[in-house]
Amino acid sequence: MVFYLIVNKIAVYEKIFTIYASCMQGKKVFFKNFEEIVSVIKRHEALFCSGSMTSTVLPYSTLEQTLFPRNVLWGDLSNLPKKIELMENHNVKIEGSVSWSDLIQFLKNHKRKPLVTPTEKLALVTAGVATSATGDRSFSLGPLKKHIEKITYINYEGNEVTLNKNISLNHRMLLENERILLDQYQAESREYSDFKNPPFPRMEKEIDLMIGTEGQLGIIKSVELKTLADFSLKYFYIELPKWEENCDQHLFIFNEVQHLKKAIFSVEFTDANSLKYLPSEFDNLKIKNCDLIFLEILAEEFDTVYEQLFVPLQEKNQNDVIYAIPEEKYLALRNLIPLKINEIFAKKGIQKLGTDVQVKPKQFKQLLEFYTLAKNLDVPYVLFGHFGDAHLHLNLIPSNTLEVEKCEEYFAELYERVLVWKGSPFAEHGIGLKKQKYITHFHGKTQREFFALLKKKFDPYNQFFPLGYMNYG
Repeated sequence: MVFYLIVNKIAVYEKIFTIYASCMQGKKVFFKNFEEIVSVIKRHEALFCSGSMTSTVLPYSTLEQTLFPRNVLWGDLSNLPKKIELMENHNVKIEGSVSWSDLIQFLKNHKRKPLVTPTEKLALVTAGVATSATGDRSFSLGPLKKHIEKITYINYEGNEVTLNKNISLNHRMLLENERILLDQYQAESREYSDFKNPPFPRMEKEIDLMIGTEGQLGIIKSVELKTLADFSLKYFYIELPKWEENCDQHLFIFNEVQHLKKAIFSVEFTDANSLKYLPSEFDNLKIKNCDLIFLEILAEEFDTVYEQLFVPLQEKNQNDVIYAIPEEKYLALRNLIPLKINEIFAKKGIQKLGTDVQVKPKQFKQLLEFYTLAKNLDVPYVLFGHFGDAHLHLNLIPSNTLEVEKCEEYFAELYERVLVWKGSPFAEHGIGLKKQKYITHFHGKTQREFFALLKKKFDPYNQFFPLGYMNYG
């Protein structure tokens, strides 16, 4: 059964050449259908595509100044017709400008759920695939990449190509030197096998050509995702001392939940600094001046979590620190904190200064210890994110140029340490333009040569996001 969420009934047909000639002089294009995209691709125009503009790694306010002098067309995909189809095998196929919010509601109507979703539900699903976005439930169910079955994209000739999860990328490397380079690339990727996203795309299956490559090899048209039958969840939060002062209990919980991934879908963190930005509607939670860890627990596994985590935690504290929370409050709070922080940066007129670092469990304590050094910067900061994955977002909130410089020096040192720890500097939200100066240190000779091979093979005119991280130099 095919379900059209929005059918665009207004046909706008003009001479395509006239439209796009003016666009190349500094006009942003709002694509109405994929035929318009194909027309641009076939002329091999340099093209950058965006969706709902929720990404934090692209400077949207100044993006035109970056793109247009280089004759890069900015194509907006948010007006493409939305199409969602629930298939007989319970996979869901989405096409066009379907957001995660659209997908969640559609599946809810069919008593299904997506396995993972990013925090920003207004983002487009196809954009999430392009950036290899991950979400709260990656802790238990794995990242988005794990649940993608097929991807159809438009290649440099304007043709549709379907990629399959079950087919190795090796079969697309036709020449011996291509396969040798792919083997070396994959060997160096294995060190990051436990991360949501490594510092460079995994490139194991043919679908990986579109996952995390940020539209640098083609434009994603549709995606097929696995879904789950509806399930019941319980939500709790745990009150803890401030992490900067004492993180012993944080680390105790972190270690314990690693053994409960079948029972706990997500383990999320919000520090006391973040909670200061909550509106009054959350006052009835009676949250003290403390950090919070939120748990999303599979209802049928609650007894296991109670015995293995809640009981020993209560014994250590000898007072109540664990509280149930309604689902709607949990979801509202989880989504609100990142949005509030983004609003602060927008009001200050500065680019967001935040981390997306994931480390191995054995280095989580070291990461927290380095984050405590943020106190020495004398700027406001907040810490939140995917606690169970050792993947937290530290956001620094400077007020002037001097403070911005101090924060950037701090981040530069952080990424040097992450490189030594063999961690992932950007495990969730993509690289875009803002993070390129940091990611280059994580790419060696093998990665650069393989990126050059991919661009030559799948984007020979360098027309897809030519300012992306694959185009060194």
